Formats: sequence, C-alpha cells, structure tokens
Amino acid sequence: MVPKKSGISGSSQAIINFCIENAKGDVASRVVTRMANKREDFNQFLSSLSNEQFNTIVGSLREYFQNVVQNLQSSDKIKEISVQYGADQVPRRAWGFKADYFAVMASALTTECVFLDGAQHQPTEAIEAWSELAELMFSNIRDGYYQRIRYLRKNSHCFNQLFTQSSDQSTEDSGNQLLTPSPSPNRLSPNPNSRPVDRRANTLRTQNTLVTGDTVRS
Repeated sequence: MVPKKSGISGSSQAIINFCIENAKGDVASRVVTRMANKREDFNQFLSSLSNEQFNTIVGSLREYFQNVVQNLQSSDKIKEISVQYGADQVPRRAWGFKADYFAVMASALTTECVFLDGAQHQPTEAIEAWSELAELMFSNIRDGYYQRIRYLRKNSHCFNQLFTQSSDQSTEDSGNQLLTPSPSPNRLSPNPNSRPVDRRANTLRTQNTLVTGDTVRS
C-alpha cells in the first residue's frame, strides 16, 4: 500500500513539534482568551455561558488540538479530526456560537503558537509552519460544520426549532474565507498563567494583563 502524502511539510512539522514540546500553560485557554480580546461578540458569547458550557468549549478545543499535533504526519487524519470537530460545534449554535468564530480561532491559534517558538527559528518560518497547519485544520472544520447543518436540514423537521436561539448569520460562501494571520514576533502574548475568562468579573477586556517575555526558549 502506497503511503499517502502528508499535507504538512517536514520542516513545518519540526517547527510545530518544537513549539509544542516547549509550550507552557494551556494553549487552548490562551487561544480562547485571545479570541475574546479580539472579538467583542465572542467575549459576550463566553460571558453568557454557564461554567459547564464554558469548560466544554475550552475542553473540546484542547482535545482537538492535541489530537491534531499527534497526527501531523497524516493529513487525512487531521482532516478527519477537523471535520468531526466542526460538526461537533453545530449544536452549540443554540448557545450563540457562530461560524464566524472559526476565522478568529484560526488567527488566535496561529498567533499563540508562533509565540511558543521563542524566536528559535526565523519568524517567517514559524509563521509559515503554523499557518500551513491552520489552513488544513480550519478548511476542514468549516466543511464538517456545514456538512452537519445540511444533514440536519435534510433529515430533521425540527432543525429550525433546535437552532432558533442561534445568532449565527454566516453563509457557506462567506464562511469559506479563512483569515491568514501574520503575527509580528514583537507582539505581546497574554499571560499563560491567567484564566482565559473569569466569569465573575465584568469583562475579559479589563482582566487580561499582557506581559512581555511570553515566549519559551530552549
């Protein structure tokens, strides 16, 4: 059997593995924090969640990301995992989740993971590696999300009742656009030790304190 070609180059895999091995703190929590800081509507979405729902959002992202980095050598496996993750987000429309958040998530994930490199590689190389992975991840996440919606619309007469609470105004055409982030190596990253969302406070924007030196060097 001929092995299938990986969608992630060998050099990019090496950089990604280096970053993950040197990561401090919870990457998923950092990504969610950055998303909330970048998008007020996502911040409001998180604030409306119960503690259990919030933990579900962060926990599912954490598990998904861990599965992806464990399968860097197989683009088919990453595609499978990503399609399933996208499909799993559809029921969360009832909580207020929007497909628009995927682009924000892609940007936040790439930015946070580039910081993990700690300038051990050329900035352009680290950005290219993570952008390459993010493109593979989120193009398939969107596919899984919209495939699930089409399936439910076709097979469930109660689809509209399930999602009448959703404020998701995205369309499939606009949803296929993916942000390609280009973070600067000099930008600051949120404190990895801070909780991404403290629901007892007023807003995330005033809580998160950005600190310098938030990169890991070997």
